[in-house]
Amino acid sequence: MILKNIRIGVLLLLLFILLATALPIVGAKLYSNFQSEESDNVTLYRHSSGETLTMSEDDYILGISLAQIDKMYSLETLKAVAVAMRSVSLYLKECCRELCHTDADYCDCENNMPFTNKEYFTELYGNDIVNAMENAIYATSGEFLQYQNSYALSLVHKSSYITTQSSFDAFGYEYPYLEAVITPEKAETSEILVIESEFIRKLSTHLKDTSSNGATASPTVKIGRSGRAETVNVFSTDIPAENFVEIFEIKSMIFDIEEILGGYLIRSYGNGHGVGMSLAGAEKMSYDGLDYRKILLYYYRGCKIVASNKKN
Repeated sequence: MILKNIRIGVLLLLLFILLATALPIVGAKLYSNFQSEESDNVTLYRHSSGETLTMSEDDYILGISLAQIDKMYSLETLKAVAVAMRSVSLYLKECCRELCHTDADYCDCENNMPFTNKEYFTELYGNDIVNAMENAIYATSGEFLQYQNSYALSLVHKSSYITTQSSFDAFGYEYPYLEAVITPEKAETSEILVIESEFIRKLSTHLKDTSSNGATASPTVKIGRSGRAETVNVFSTDIPAENFVEIFEIKSMIFDIEEILGGYLIRSYGNGHGVGMSLAGAEKMSYDGLDYRKILLYYYRGCKIVASNKKN
């Protein structure tokens, strides 16, 4: 009986040793297989440096999400950003191969989404915002916006003035789900004061003549039907509003110019291109108790939120 018990004990000990040795190896193999199947890498071409970066899809979504924000938002707002940017990434994937003729899934040219490096963003704004954005991406894992049978180009901007802008008014391209909607935030107003000599100097390359019979600049803004500026007339020269906004670093295409003693006051309303979801509006809706799904479906009319089967 004693001998039998000893044999059983030895067999159990050997079995324990075998399991202790084999399980970590098997576990590592299973984890490796899971990672390779579920964590697809993507490539990003940086035009500024000419380098191509390889990263996970979630890291790319994080980079284009961080490029949209510069402060802490509520979790519901950040989750709305995460879903919107995941949709954009799916919509734009591989388009730079055609637009920029680069061998990468994405690029950061003006026709694509801006991308912010995680480390660079952390230096500017701290790690709390990065962590919150990462949590929002994880919490909405696999969710994206779909319009009919296509991924939605769900654009985001900082704030709107009364309404968002339709994609047609802003860019000349019509997307049914990027129409103007009333947005609930208090309008953000920015002011830029420019002395007359500096005003003329900055516009000199766009002006035909600045010295005709002592005439003054007398800038006049031509407003389109959507409320966006179309041109600015200075010394009888029409300057495209897009150029004017770039020269003076104006935050919005909705602006006016007031002549004051010795210069001009440029007053703009809203922040960004105005198309799609307003972050300030999403934040107001979040504080009013709406979750990210309701926020998204308010701004992107006719879309639905789809959850893919992929696990991140």
